[in-house]
Amino acid sequence: MISYICILLLRMSTAPLTQTAASHVYPDSLVINPDTFTLVDREESTDGYIVPNKCGRDFLFYALQFFRPKEFGCSCMYEHPYDLEPRLGMMVSSRFAWTCLQFYSTPKFLKQRNLYWYINKKPIESCIDVLRMSILGICTNPLFTFDSEIKTSLNNNEVVGIHFGYEYLRRSHVMFVAGIDDDYLYVCDTHAVVNLPFSIQQIPTTKNKGVLARIAIDDLITHWTPRTQIWCIVQAS
Repeated sequence: MISYICILLLRMSTAPLTQTAASHVYPDSLVINPDTFTLVDREESTDGYIVPNKCGRDFLFYALQFFRPKEFGCSCMYEHPYDLEPRLGMMVSSRFAWTCLQFYSTPKFLKQRNLYWYINKKPIESCIDVLRMSILGICTNPLFTFDSEIKTSLNNNEVVGIHFGYEYLRRSHVMFVAGIDDDYLYVCDTHAVVNLPFSIQQIPTTKNKGVLARIAIDDLITHWTPRTQIWCIVQAS
């Protein structure tokens, strides 16, 4: 049976993919409904630059859009990650994103919707937990098991994010994972990030909104560090 992410890519991608090819390429993926899940662009500042350091918020928006499509997304109360930001925590400037105060209310906000946040399998109960994991959250999983861990989570319909450091770990970024196969990780984002240590192959979309892309698994393995993290949003049964 073809997965919904295949349908999403078939509808949004301008590349000529057949359903047979798509079902072969994306065997492990979230069951995403393409009628309710939409990609969005990161907002720009008044001088025309993309606002930095909002990737955690954007990841949470995609996760909430996946789990609660009637509340988050197009024509909903929260149409854009910016609308969601005041509910997740304090409105801090990009330069103070390292404090994680922007996630002050996030665990409670998620819990009200029967959702729970984990980083490297550690439960996140407060913004202090996020800060602690950003400083001390060393990945203890063997390098070559991360892909099977992602596959297991996706097949359990759990939202996964891949969080990695770059520029000598002075910066970091997290992306929403839509699917994975033997060769590539398929991700959704709100803008194209520059200066990453690995190449990201963008998949053209019909609406030219947000970013749909794939990352070679071999590239991720080559640039894997103990600071790489697996974020996970789980819906309680």
